[in-house]
Amino acid sequence: MTISENERKKDRETILKAKRTRICVNFYLTDSDQDLSLLDKMETLRHRDRWSMTRLLREAVAEYVGRHFPGNPGPPLNHWTKGEPLSVAAEEKLSQKDHERPTVDYGSMSLDELRTLAKKRFLSDRERSFINFFIRQKEALR
Repeated sequence: MTISENERKKDRETILKAKRTRICVNFYLTDSDQDLSLLDKMETLRHRDRWSMTRLLREAVAEYVGRHFPGNPGPPLNHWTKGEPLSVAAEEKLSQKDHERPTVDYGSMSLDELRTLAKKRFLSDRERSFINFFIRQKEALR
C-alpha cells in the first residue's frame, strides 16, 4: 500500500499541531549585591528542592498571579467623603447646568474686573482662557 505525498504532508501537519509549543521569557538581574544575593538564594533553594529553573519560575509567577490578579482596584472617588455634605462651591457648581448659565460679556468688563474674575477657583479651562484673552487684549491697548 502506497501513501501519497499529500497524505504524508497532512500527517506531518497533524503531528506538528499536536506538539507543544514553548515560549521563552527572559529576565535580567543587575550585578548589585541585592540581585546577586537573590540569585544565590534562588539557586540554593532550587538545588535543595531539585527543581528546574523553569519549574521554579513557573511556580513563582503562578504564586504572584494568584495573589495579585485581577489587580488592585482603586477606591471610588467618594471613598473618603462618603456621607459628608458637599462644600458650598461644589453645590453651586453642581446645581448649575451649562445651558442655564448666563452668558458673560468679558469685552465690556474693566481690566480689574477681569483680573478678579480670573482668580476664581472654579472656572472651566474654556472660561479661564477667554478671560485671559481679554486681559491680554486690554493690557495691549494701554
